Amino acid sequence: MSLDIKNFKVSWRGSWRDKERYYKNDIVYWRGKSYRCVEDTPEHFTISSEMFTNTSSYTQYGPTIRKRSYRPDNGRYWTLLLAGNDNIETWQYWRQYERGEMCKVADKIYLCKQKTRYCNTWVVEHDGRPSKYWELVYINENKWSTRNEVVSFNNRAPLGWRYNMGVGHKQDADESYRTCTLCSDGSDMWVGSTDSTSSSGLGEGVAGNDEPAKHFSTGFTFTDWMGSIDNQNWNLNSTGRMTTWDGEAPKIIQVVKNYNRTMWLMNNGEVYAAGENSDYGLGNSETTDRPYSIRVTASDTVDWQGNTIDKTFNQTRMVKVGFSDEGKNNGSSSHWALGSDGSVWVWGYNNNGQLGLGNPAINASTDTSGGPTSTAFYSANVTRPVRLPQSYFDGRRIVDMWASGSEECWFHALDDTGQLWGWGHNQHGELGVGNRNGSYYYTTPTRIGLNFNKYGGIKLYKTTHSNGGNSCTHILDGEGYMWFTGYTTSGAWPIGSPGYTGTHHIGSFRREGHFINGDIDFFWCGGDENKWLYLRQKNTGMLWVHDGNYGTYGGRGQSVESNGYWYASGGQPGTFLHVKGPKWTVNVCDVGQDRADGSYQYTFPMILDDEGLIWGGAPYSNSEQGLGGDSSNNDQWTNGGRNDTQGAMEDNEMFRTRKRLVFQPAGGHRWTDLFYGGRGSSNCPRALNHRGQLYWTGYDGGASVTMNYDYYSEGANSDQNSYFFHLGPRD
Repeated sequence: MSLDIKNFKVSWRGSWRDKERYYKNDIVYWRGKSYRCVEDTPEHFTISSEMFTNTSSYTQYGPTIRKRSYRPDNGRYWTLLLAGNDNIETWQYWRQYERGEMCKVADKIYLCKQKTRYCNTWVVEHDGRPSKYWELVYINENKWSTRNEVVSFNNRAPLGWRYNMGVGHKQDADESYRTCTLCSDGSDMWVGSTDSTSSSGLGEGVAGNDEPAKHFSTGFTFTDWMGSIDNQNWNLNSTGRMTTWDGEAPKIIQVVKNYNRTMWLMNNGEVYAAGENSDYGLGNSETTDRPYSIRVTASDTVDWQGNTIDKTFNQTRMVKVGFSDEGKNNGSSSHWALGSDGSVWVWGYNNNGQLGLGNPAINASTDTSGGPTSTAFYSANVTRPVRLPQSYFDGRRIVDMWASGSEECWFHALDDTGQLWGWGHNQHGELGVGNRNGSYYYTTPTRIGLNFNKYGGIKLYKTTHSNGGNSCTHILDGEGYMWFTGYTTSGAWPIGSPGYTGTHHIGSFRREGHFINGDIDFFWCGGDENKWLYLRQKNTGMLWVHDGNYGTYGGRGQSVESNGYWYASGGQPGTFLHVKGPKWTVNVCDVGQDRADGSYQYTFPMILDDEGLIWGGAPYSNSEQGLGGDSSNNDQWTNGGRNDTQGAMEDNEMFRTRKRLVFQPAGGHRWTDLFYGGRGSSNCPRALNHRGQLYWTGYDGGASVTMNYDYYSEGANSDQNSYFFHLGPRD
């Protein structure tokens, strides 16, 4: 047997550089670790060309050509040689950890045993069981040192969720001035405006109309849980409280909220709620509003059609919860919970049968007061959690599900074979079942005709909607292709050109028609009728934006000098443009997706990349995105103003045509998460740093007390609304 010495000879190349070519057995240093090249990287280049069209002219910019390489986290060309830890930081939602890296969670330090999933790989499974990715290596006796260490935000998938790439199906935004964060010790922290509906569980009148609601914890406490009248013993077979895997008090793993109510999911599977309850949204068989949290509860021993079930709702460990209008201010909501056994439970608003229980004529019920369980029928609200018959899904277990829309919502569910099911509102074809317009509602789950398993399965599912309708569903398959169904107008979505420049209701999923399709590994979508779609290219990490509508003024990050984007019918739809600046984007979000008053709310997303940088910029008020200045920018970016270090504006003082770096505090600060809040005209983004500290920027006050800092309670410092600032108390 002969050995080729070349297989053992390595070459040290120093720190990895994105514009160099590397060869087999090259060794590089990247992000605290050493990597060995296992295959020659090809000599590739990227070409970026930009253009825009308005009603009277067409403009194209010269192409930009750039040499590129493949990052060491690309498993085809690189392998981890030597793990290391430059610094042990708070666990990060968007980070994919490598073997040998460590993270901090409350008073504990964990060691990564193998490369984690793309994101949201929590240190324990969502039900509290040990994770195959992490090992506990150290416990700090000083538990108070980790108070208010934030790891995630409300309206996301549960911590540790492994489906849908670990993320939620809507953009990370909350149409309010109050946010809930999940802390590393299993508690939550509320920061922001007053709570007139008591949806945070703080109790009526705690915040009042003038008192700032800074750093309140929720009204739900572990003491309340131990003494609650519906928690009588530890017996899993009873309707009392359920045990936790580790025998400790339960921890919060998911919070979903809108303006009116909140639900908490615990790691023992129990669900709690607080706030407005007119449509049985709290799931406790009554309509009394609750200023403090109560348990969502039901003890029925049969499903909706009267079939005997093994466990009641109270006995079933819930693994994910949600409702239709998360993050919105729409009023009525349709609620759901997913059990660990694949069961689906629904309750709340059901004016058109959107909960999926069916029509009395369909389920052969003669009880017009409520079906076999006497809780609801076709168009009546459901007072408590009711289980959908498993026969509705051909006996398959459901492993993930989503609800979208506002009062008139639609549902999708994924079964354990990878098949997609849909029910609820379908006016615009958002279900993808093949019908639209004439079939507004599907009152029982219907199998989606397209089998995504033929295309590598469903990798990522997201939706957009507005109060005026305009609902649609996007799916990224395992092969890197985007699919679309639902509403589109004036080229808002890239489903075809030029035949789809008018208004269309697409009733079944179809592949989008653009040159990037097939080379996508993540996407973000949002906007009102004025939609936006960001795609991250798999092979380059480049960020592309599609925006076929009017009024954006370049605020989406593309090189457009004014509001020249075409909107009316008869012209050409927008094209994908390269967003310069961000590298390997991990999150894109904004607010103003709903259009309650019928007017347009032009939205300007912010971007977080995996270098720990936030990119922002909007035409109306840069101060709302942490860039400093005010809406006029009269002296902020030129003439020696405080932002002049970033260079002069390319176009003019008002219209921002490219995203710019948000200012970062000194001292090695790095952003790790981004979340958007406020309304379309008054934004207040939130961000986390590498220590789990919460930062805010932007709008700070009601219409009558604008910029009085009543929400932040930080004092009248003129910079605090213009830049991200730390809300304490962890300094």
